[in-house]
Amino acid sequence: MLHFGSLLKKTRIEANLTQEEIAEQLFCSRSVVSKLESDSLSLSTTRAIGWFDKANRRDIIFAFANGINPEDIVKFAFKKDYLDKMNEISQFKSNGSFTVEDLEQFIVAKSDELRQWRKYLLDLISVR
Repeated sequence: MLHFGSLLKKTRIEANLTQEEIAEQLFCSRSVVSKLESDSLSLSTTRAIGWFDKANRRDIIFAFANGINPEDIVKFAFKKDYLDKMNEISQFKSNGSFTVEDLEQFIVAKSDELRQWRKYLLDLISVR
């Protein structure tokens, strides 16, 4: 069984949400949130996607979709360098409208850095 509780709690706290606030956004009770965070209740895919979306952590949804388990996600998703990299990407995205050419230039400019970053994440995940 996968344990999502610590990941759920960390993302909620990081997003400055109380159990009551995330419960309201997910249309469930605070008690359900508490049970999810303590792994006393199974987490549905729909609720997981909603949770990470509300906590503004779509990167975690992407990690799940690519088969990374919650225990491994906790190892990297809250590290400062990872959060800095996610912030850099979101700032590029939020600078207004951008073209495909802009995106291509960003990717080319960052390709070596992204390859190193990918290796870093894979190394981090493989250390158990």
